[in-house]
Amino acid sequence: MMTPAFVDSDDVAPFGAAGGRKIARNTIWNIAGQASPILVAIIVLPILIRSLGTAKYGVLAIAWAVIGYFGIFDMGLGSALTKMIAERVGENAREEIRQLFWTGFTLLMISSVIGSIVLVAISRPLAYSWLNVPTQMRVETFQVFRVFALGLPFVVTADAFRGVLAAYNRFDLINKVRIPLGILFYAGPVAILPFSRSLVAIIALLVVIRMAGWVIFLVMCLEIVPGLDYMPRPHLASVRPLVTFGGWITTCNVVEPLFIYSDRFLLGAMASMSAVAYYATPFDIVTKLWIIPDALVDVLFPAFAASLRSDGGRATFLLERSVTVLFPMLFVPILGVVAFAPEILTLWLGSGFAVHSARVLQWLALGVLINSMARAPYSLLQAAHRPDLPAKLLLVETPIYLGLLYVLIHSHGVEGAAVAWTIRMAINASALHTMTWYLRSDTHSAIRKTAAMLFGGALVLGCTALLPEMLSLKILYCGLMIAVVGLFTWFRLLSPEEKAFMVPSYLP
Repeated sequence: MMTPAFVDSDDVAPFGAAGGRKIARNTIWNIAGQASPILVAIIVLPILIRSLGTAKYGVLAIAWAVIGYFGIFDMGLGSALTKMIAERVGENAREEIRQLFWTGFTLLMISSVIGSIVLVAISRPLAYSWLNVPTQMRVETFQVFRVFALGLPFVVTADAFRGVLAAYNRFDLINKVRIPLGILFYAGPVAILPFSRSLVAIIALLVVIRMAGWVIFLVMCLEIVPGLDYMPRPHLASVRPLVTFGGWITTCNVVEPLFIYSDRFLLGAMASMSAVAYYATPFDIVTKLWIIPDALVDVLFPAFAASLRSDGGRATFLLERSVTVLFPMLFVPILGVVAFAPEILTLWLGSGFAVHSARVLQWLALGVLINSMARAPYSLLQAAHRPDLPAKLLLVETPIYLGLLYVLIHSHGVEGAAVAWTIRMAINASALHTMTWYLRSDTHSAIRKTAAMLFGGALVLGCTALLPEMLSLKILYCGLMIAVVGLFTWFRLLSPEEKAFMVPSYLP
């Protein structure tokens, strides 16, 4: 018998397919792990900018971006380890798990060392010619990239540890490390400012923090995974499945930044740098809502993989219940963003900025909702050992999106860029759901439900965007819509078990 998702079923579900309460707890842990560094960054970044000056902070921001992009040397192996180990946890295949872990770790170490060599090789041209770094800061910038290169293996190989812990559904442990590390990543530079304004010292501190996290993750893996020891023993036969699966994920990781940044480059080339700001700022605001679906999908991925190892029935049920829970969680804040976009931007950045960006923010909010609802089928396709399908879709979408982006920017400027991005999200979501529909016929109910909710949600958001600029009317309208969504979710979407889970037992 299938156990309803988000209900306490840990006693009956396979270990690799977490029970409902564990899924809920792990999702909350993930949200906390992703949100806490953002909150700290909001507080400390103004302090860093004032203390370092815009030029030095710009170098620091670019260094962060470069090291973030060098995460491609992960080669998708973290996700590959999560999937393949989760499939074997319920079978108690200790020897296979040990072989997969050390093979993945060894591959990550080799890849990250290559990445470090590449970063060392390009650090001088980055500092002296490729980036417009002030002359007096070039030596320091060059040294910053060199120090980052030393820390890259610790950043990349830690993905092996997180992947294994995720396979064992220990997101509590992952986030007990991620939260303090994330906070220190932003607060650490502020703490060192009374003693030094050197970027090299700041980056060295960040590398030390990453090393400390690496050691903690390693110790956790050794304690959680039965039969694992300190002696690496890579297994040659495990290389091909790990690299094949991870290679398709790497394709997504390499191509996806084109979507994130191509609109900004085209706006800068076809319109102005001010247009880039009017677009990028609301984009960076509203996409923070992705921490909600990401937190849930990260937990679902090993559960999908473990279930699909057997009959896959639980994976299908988890897909449908995740859609049920995710839509109202996202729709309420997105409704608020769409309704109060002018007010939000006016309070934060001024009325002049709001005039140019309010409609952009509304379009992007709709795109975020659509994309968020597509993340569970995206994860299910990967867990079903078809990571090639999302990657191939991304390659097909790239020229279509760039052409559409060019046309709409040319005709509608900043708002055209937002419309193009939202259309691309709709095409991507439709394609992912279609792939899932044909790959697994038992997902049809979940996909129909998703389509109905997205159609209704888009209709409501469209009406919201057309409301007159009357604050009292907007508040009344949003309250009414939230009540309607809440009642619909309670009476039509939630199962009796989920209602019982959400209502405390001491209530009548």
